[in-house]
Amino acid sequence: MDQVSAAIMFGRILRKTALVQSISTRKTMFRRFCYLAAIAITVTVSTSCGPETINEVAASRAVLNESSGEIDLPLEAYAMNSDEYRLVSHANAILVARCMQKTGRDFPRANQDWSKLTVFPDRRYGLWSMTEAEANGYEVAESSESQRVAQLEGGYAEDWWRAMYSCFDEVERLPLMGVNTTPSQPSSVDRGMLDSFNALIATDAFSEIRGFWRECIESKGISPDDSARVLVPKIPEPGESQIRIAIGDVECKQQHSVVQKLADAEAVIQAGYIRSHEAELVEYRKQADEIVAKARDIIASG
Repeated sequence: MDQVSAAIMFGRILRKTALVQSISTRKTMFRRFCYLAAIAITVTVSTSCGPETINEVAASRAVLNESSGEIDLPLEAYAMNSDEYRLVSHANAILVARCMQKTGRDFPRANQDWSKLTVFPDRRYGLWSMTEAEANGYEVAESSESQRVAQLEGGYAEDWWRAMYSCFDEVERLPLMGVNTTPSQPSSVDRGMLDSFNALIATDAFSEIRGFWRECIESKGISPDDSARVLVPKIPEPGESQIRIAIGDVECKQQHSVVQKLADAEAVIQAGYIRSHEAELVEYRKQADEIVAKARDIIASG
């Protein structure tokens, strides 16, 4: 079974890599899928939505959630949100559990407390949540529920893992229709998100905002990472130094309202894409709603 299939199963997005051969290595990678979620993929593509409206005032601003670290852009309304994503992942886990039960084995992830799983923060433009910076720097803390389930799985013998991977191959799981859940087959939402991001970072507005941020962090003795496309400093190993740098980084972003400005500018760009692709986007959302409804039925039936 390839890694992308496992990532999709639990709503985790990873770049596609070579198939893991040994059972022991696959154990490690499986736990990593179920813990990590991916940052938005920002590959270079030709953009069909131009930046000519970048200085216009958006009809509605992008919504930032400081506590969860999420950034809601207009296009994301057409894809599954984090709650729906988790719901479908839960339903898929139940489908795998049913297969495992036929072999006389359990599947703890089907019965875990899904409400306690951590939502992966949106760092589309770099770390911006002070809550995250103060607690973990640039690291993403694993929820206690994820740790509990991983510990359970760690005690299983190799035959359990073989059975689990066999079930993954056999079970027809519900598709996860979030943002960039299928990198090899991007949806209309994915294409719009990629286009708008690339259009944004090509604007003078982005360069100007990045310049303000750079001057601010350098005044704090923090060096920017010039190889990064977004606003990221050079990050040391986890520890007090990393947290100090993260706090300074976020202070500068807050001082200049960096992330809100960038998200609002990208929202303006996305408005043009939505107008041009409305029928396609509406159909995608309709399909997502149908999948969510099926997931609710699966969970209700247990």
